[in-house]
Amino acid sequence: MIEARAQGMEAIEPASALNAWGNCDRLLTSTAYAAIFALSNFQPGTTTLPIFSELFNDISQDKLLADNNNFDIPAENRSTWLITDIRKLVATELKLPMENVEPKRPLIDMGVNSLMTVSLRVRLRQRYGFEFPPTLLWNNPSVYAISHFINNHLSQAE
Repeated sequence: MIEARAQGMEAIEPASALNAWGNCDRLLTSTAYAAIFALSNFQPGTTTLPIFSELFNDISQDKLLADNNNFDIPAENRSTWLITDIRKLVATELKLPMENVEPKRPLIDMGVNSLMTVSLRVRLRQRYGFEFPPTLLWNNPSVYAISHFINNHLSQAE
């Protein structure tokens, strides 16, 4: 709940939760999951949570990430290049020096939270030009694993 409060979410009353759950139950398929949070009242001048559409437009480090694009990815040493490129992207998201992002360490252990996973997927899509599955960071939890996923995708596209 500490992380949720830091992101502007508060506990939800049981009646409101059951009402929201009922709406989700009617609208979602049986295989879908839903998390229900009550947003706290924001004070003027405070930062609010980004909505998903803002995540697609909020790439403030384009200059840093635009040094290369997927057409310039070298065929030789592509895996090494991808690991470095993804480390830069993750470091930017976490606001850390790239050297602090260990390629084989799980991203969750480095501080990536559920909102950041969405943002990272958006950045990866914009960077490499193809859709990534919503479960990407859960099935490929490290920079190293993500680089292998992207390398496999690029190899299949060739």
